[in-house]
Amino acid sequence: MNPEHKVLEADFDERFLSDYLGSVKNNPSVAVIEVIANSWDAGAEHVVIQWPEMDDTDGTIVIEDDGCGMTAEEFEDIWPTASYDRSKTQAPEIVLSDGYRRRVYGRNGVGRFGMFCFSDSYSVETWKDGKTNLYEVKTGKPYTIELIGSELRNGHGTRVQCVRKGLSAFIDADGLAELIQAKFNNGHLFSVEINDKDVDLAKEDPLWGPKTVDTQYGPVTLTRYSGRDGKGVVLRVDGRPVGEPSWRLLDEWVDSRRKTFNFQLVADVDFMRPLVLKDWTWFEKSDVCDDKIDCVVSILRKSLADVFEADQLERKNGAVSANLPKLRNLTSSSKRKLGTIMDDILKTCPKMKETDFLNVVSVIANCENSESGYELMDKLASVNPSDIDTLNSILSDWSIRELKVVHDELNRRIDVVKKLRGLVNNSKTNELHMLHPIFRDNLWIFGPEYDSCAFHSNRTITGILRESLGVESSEFDPRRPDIVMFQDSSLCAYCADKFNVENEAEGYYKIVIVELKRGGFEIKSKEKHQASDYATEILNSGKVNSDVNIMCYVLGSRVDPKISGDGTEGNGRIIIRPLAYDMLLRKAELRLFDLIRKMEDANPEVVFAGDPAIEEALSRIPDITSFGSDGKDD
Repeated sequence: MNPEHKVLEADFDERFLSDYLGSVKNNPSVAVIEVIANSWDAGAEHVVIQWPEMDDTDGTIVIEDDGCGMTAEEFEDIWPTASYDRSKTQAPEIVLSDGYRRRVYGRNGVGRFGMFCFSDSYSVETWKDGKTNLYEVKTGKPYTIELIGSELRNGHGTRVQCVRKGLSAFIDADGLAELIQAKFNNGHLFSVEINDKDVDLAKEDPLWGPKTVDTQYGPVTLTRYSGRDGKGVVLRVDGRPVGEPSWRLLDEWVDSRRKTFNFQLVADVDFMRPLVLKDWTWFEKSDVCDDKIDCVVSILRKSLADVFEADQLERKNGAVSANLPKLRNLTSSSKRKLGTIMDDILKTCPKMKETDFLNVVSVIANCENSESGYELMDKLASVNPSDIDTLNSILSDWSIRELKVVHDELNRRIDVVKKLRGLVNNSKTNELHMLHPIFRDNLWIFGPEYDSCAFHSNRTITGILRESLGVESSEFDPRRPDIVMFQDSSLCAYCADKFNVENEAEGYYKIVIVELKRGGFEIKSKEKHQASDYATEILNSGKVNSDVNIMCYVLGSRVDPKISGDGTEGNGRIIIRPLAYDMLLRKAELRLFDLIRKMEDANPEVVFAGDPAIEEALSRIPDITSFGSDGKDD
C-alpha cells in the first residue's frame, strides 16, 4: 500500500516578525527612519509627517511622500515579498526632477515593516498613472495585505498611516527632527516637515576636508563637521549613516569628554555596502568586515594626528600651569626630561583622567626636586597591584610625616629587641658597654609605665648601694658612675621624681633597680634576696622619702622555677621580679603587637637583620656614647 501523499505549508508563529525584523519592529528610531528611507528610494523630494505627542497613545502617525508611487501590479508584486531585493529588479539610482541621480538605500525589503513598530496594522495608499489604491496591512502569519479600494487620482506618491497603540518607547517630534537631520542631511532635493514645521536638512559646511584616501578595498573620504548632528565617528554608505555617531571605534585613543573632540568625523565607505545590516544599525559580523573596519580605523587615527597633537598640548599646558611652583626650581635638563615624560604619557595613555595626569606630573616634578624620588618609583614599579592599593589606603589615613614618625620609632624598638636577643645569653657580652646603654634608653621593655622620660639613671642611688655593699674602687668605672659592677653581674638604678601640689620636686615616687646577670647565669633564691637587700639599704639610707616604691628586676638566662614570680617586702613597697631575658624580650615583642613575627610572615624572603659580619664587628666596639656623666643627680 502506497503512503498517502501530503504537501505541508510552512506556518509562522506570532513571534516570527519580531524575531525577523529585530530593531525595525522594536526600536521606534530605527523603524521610522526605515519608512522614510523607503520614500528616499522612491525618489521623493518632499516628505510630510504627522506625528503624535508623547502622551497621545492613540494618536495617528502619517508619513506621506511625493515619490514615484506604485501601480496595483507593482505594489502587489513588491509588498507581499519579504526580504524583497530592490537591486534585482530596479536600478541602483533614481532620477530626480532636475535630472540628478540619487543612490538608493533599499536592499533588504524591511522598510515596509517599520509601521509595525507602532501598530499591528497600517494602511498604504499609493498612486501612479492616474489611479490610487488603498491597502490595509496586518500582522498575522506573518502578515496579510487587503485591497480596500481604488479611485482616480493624478500625480504620484505614497502615504502610510497607523494609529499608535500604547507604545512605551517613543520619541517626540523634536527628537524625530534631530534624528532625520542626522540621517538625511546629505540629501539632494530632499526635504521633510513634521507637524507643519520644516526640518533643517541644509548641508553643513565642513570644518575640514573632504579628503580621500585610497585603500585596498576602495576609497575612504573623510570630512569633519561641527558635531551638530552628534559627536564622534560616522561611517556612511551611499550618503546614509550606518549606526549612530560615536567615538567607540577610536575608544582606545579618544577621551570623548574632552572639548577637543567636540566634532563629528564622517567617513564615506561605499565599498562596505554589501555588509550593511538590514536595519542599518551596523555591519554584518565577519572576518572580512573586521579587516575592512580595521583598515578604516587606521585611516581615522592618522587623520586625527593634528587633533591628538592639539589635545596633548592643551593637557600639557594645563599640567604645567597646575604645577608651576614645583617646576620653577627645576634645571633645564630636568624640565626637558619632564616634558618628554609628559609627552610619552599622553601618547601611550591618552584616556588618562585629568586629575590622574596632573598627579603624575606632580609626582615626577617632586622626583626631579628630590634626591631619591626615582628610587621610590623603582620600588613602586616592582610591587604587585594589591600592594599599591594597600599603600593608597594607608596614605588616605596617614600623612608621610606621620608614617615616618611611626616607622622610625617602631623600627628602632624592633632593632632593640633583635639586638638584645643576640647579646643577653652570650657569656662574652660586656654588660657595661653593651647591655646597660640599651636598657638605659629603652626602659619601655619593662612595661608602658616606663615608656617616658620620667625615669632616668641616678648616681645618688647607685652611690648608696656602692657604700652600703662595700664595693671596692676597682669595681668602679669612672665613665659610668651610675652603675655598680659585680663579678657576675652589674646593676643600675633609675628614678622618677615626685612632685607636690606646687609642682615642686620632693624626692622620688618610684625607684627601679635593674640587675643584669651575665649570659648563661641562672637566677636562684640568693639573687632574689640580694635584690631585696639592695632595696632595703636604699630605704634605710635616709636619703629617700619614706613612701617611695622600689621595683627590682633581676635578669638572667634562666630562673629557678622554685623562685619564679614576684616577691614583696616592706609592706608591699618593694617588689622583686626575677625574669629570664627571653621572657622579658617576648613581652617586649608583644608590646610591639608581635610586629617582628608578622613582618617576617609578610616578607618571608626578607631577612630582618643586618649583615652578620658587620653586626659582629660592631658588637666588639664599646658604645662610647654611653660614657661620661650622663647620669642625673638628685
